[in-house]
Amino acid sequence: MSNHAAPEGKQVDDETIQALFSAPCDTDFAYLKPVNDPAIEAFSEAVNHAGKDKDTYEHTIQFMRLFKKPPPRASSVCSIEDDAIDKPEDLPQRPAQWHGYYALNFDMSPMLLYAWVAGTEMGIKEHGGHDLLLAPPTQKWHQKGVRGTHFKLYFAQGSGQMLIEIRHRLKLNGNPYHKEKVLEAPVLHSGTRIDIGDCSYVFAFDERTKKDPFRQEFNRFMRISVQDSLTAPHAPSTAGNMDLGRYSCPVSHFKSGASGQVGPGWTQSDGSRVLIKRFKRYDDPALKSYKRMFDKVRGHTNIIPLIETFRNLEVYHAGVFQIYGPIRFGSLYDHAGSYSFDQPAQVGLLRDWVCGLAYMHEKGLMHRAITPSNLGITSAKNPRGFILGLDVATENERSSEVVGTVQFLAPEIIKLQGLSRRTKPTPDMLYDKSIDMWALGISALAMKYGVVVTWSTLDTPEESVAYERGGTHADQVTMSRWKHLDHFLKAEERKASQLTEGKFLVICHQTLAWDVSERSTAQRALRDLEALAQDTVPLGPGRLESR
Repeated sequence: MSNHAAPEGKQVDDETIQALFSAPCDTDFAYLKPVNDPAIEAFSEAVNHAGKDKDTYEHTIQFMRLFKKPPPRASSVCSIEDDAIDKPEDLPQRPAQWHGYYALNFDMSPMLLYAWVAGTEMGIKEHGGHDLLLAPPTQKWHQKGVRGTHFKLYFAQGSGQMLIEIRHRLKLNGNPYHKEKVLEAPVLHSGTRIDIGDCSYVFAFDERTKKDPFRQEFNRFMRISVQDSLTAPHAPSTAGNMDLGRYSCPVSHFKSGASGQVGPGWTQSDGSRVLIKRFKRYDDPALKSYKRMFDKVRGHTNIIPLIETFRNLEVYHAGVFQIYGPIRFGSLYDHAGSYSFDQPAQVGLLRDWVCGLAYMHEKGLMHRAITPSNLGITSAKNPRGFILGLDVATENERSSEVVGTVQFLAPEIIKLQGLSRRTKPTPDMLYDKSIDMWALGISALAMKYGVVVTWSTLDTPEESVAYERGGTHADQVTMSRWKHLDHFLKAEERKASQLTEGKFLVICHQTLAWDVSERSTAQRALRDLEALAQDTVPLGPGRLESR
């Protein structure tokens, strides 16, 4: 049994802990409320445990709603009509330090994507982890019957009902259930009482789920949740799924990447979502080099880990496969057009991506394929960022190889692209890791404005005719196109309505200097973003909202 105790001797005051947890949100749609003394005590201890180790429990904290004093006996924070939640015997008989409940929210995806996991253990991060921390992972609560992964909540495909997958013994409305004796996952209705040992909870949907327009948004979220579920608990295999040892993936979901095909998959044991890459032709030296680069950056929180590499000899699906994970919410490419990013989210995500790049550069690696598709996002509320896709990364300090997506290529690579095959690049024509910062700057603008810059849209009518005659690619940067962008960004900086917005644009602008010597390095940008992040603290945690 894992024990994620807070660092010994670490003291965190109540105000600091309370500030970590969210108040009730307009996008909360379902609740799990502790309703008797042991459950409230467990919740209070879980709050203290998570608050003292906020880095480990950052995801879990997002699902806990907190108020310092007990709520009035006659009111229900969950807006549940069921009278059982306010019965006298359900009220705590001795005071607890913290009072609150767990909430499911439109903007926060569970770690497994298809299910919310409730229990006491955080679990190994690569295998998903927990969403609803019922109690600290201590022997005390284990003896009281609250186990590691105690149950999971998920939407049923087809009906869209909320089901509970039972992993350890519990009672639903007084009826005992155990994993081995449950053939079908029971349905949870508003007011369903869940008893785990001595701890009692009530599950309920928010009353607003019955009313428009909240109901429309709830139904939309439910459909997305079901559709994104690559596999449901106990779901039978289908002809469209490919089994790869401990993993599975839908064959039709693979798309061409920089050096192979990429697609979503899941771990068969628990459904945790992973990213799978398939290489039909990949030699051993290249694989060893690839693994060596990932080993250099292993363990950094802003770089997705490579879990394993293996060969599959099956005739129809032969090739080399690599498994990465976990993937929780998606990439900037997936969400830039459909979500708007508030100021704290923009600053926090760019800081995380720069942090990952700075670490790669420190370890002697150049990414060379920074695009919105390779910038991961963990969640819609208080999002964190991570780097994906080291397909074309190199350990060379300088290079003349033209790789990457043309829209994001720095001017020095475009210059190399224009050389004839017979022309050998001179040493001063080689590019270095600053090309990663250029590509990240273009991607950051996509996050802010919701669209990736199309360079040809910056042309004047005369320039457009000249470029078309000369065969200049519509998506590549030129000096005149860069000058138009430079002028636009300076104007945006001047008219920024908030100081933090102006500073953010300046940081992005500094990554897009035409002259490499003037372009911001990852370390410099990281220092600027760390300082800017402090300015956004009064604005609250970052958030993505539907456009």
